[in-house]
Amino acid sequence: MKENIRVAITSLYGLANTYDPFVIAELLNIDIYYVDFNKKPLGHCSTMLKETVITLDQSLKDSNQRFMVCAHELFHAINHQEYASYYSISKNTKSKMEHEANEFAIELLKMMYSEEFGYVAKSYKELGVYGVSEEMLEYM
Repeated sequence: MKENIRVAITSLYGLANTYDPFVIAELLNIDIYYVDFNKKPLGHCSTMLKETVITLDQSLKDSNQRFMVCAHELFHAINHQEYASYYSISKNTKSKMEHEANEFAIELLKMMYSEEFGYVAKSYKELGVYGVSEEMLEYM
């Protein structure tokens, strides 16, 4: 799966000339809004009438974690548009989708780190500049 994700990220870089998930979303005409989710969930992706929107909790607006959450939701926006709602899919499918989105987010942010600092991050601590926490260690 990681190879497919790397190919997708390379393709997105070709389009955006950056690994920044906010810039990529903008170039894909995906609007991003900050709303009050009361910190749960931190982000959500939805598609209605062929318009895809990422909503992030307003607590992320000035937080580096906005990059991790946006990258995660960007994967859903690109790859899971056919699911109108999480409630319409099984727990196993949802778990697989979340795993893929986390994998994508970490790979994208590793490349963004490389773009910004000149080398690929090798630990979640380095990716902490983008709000990546220890719970994402398995995706490194």
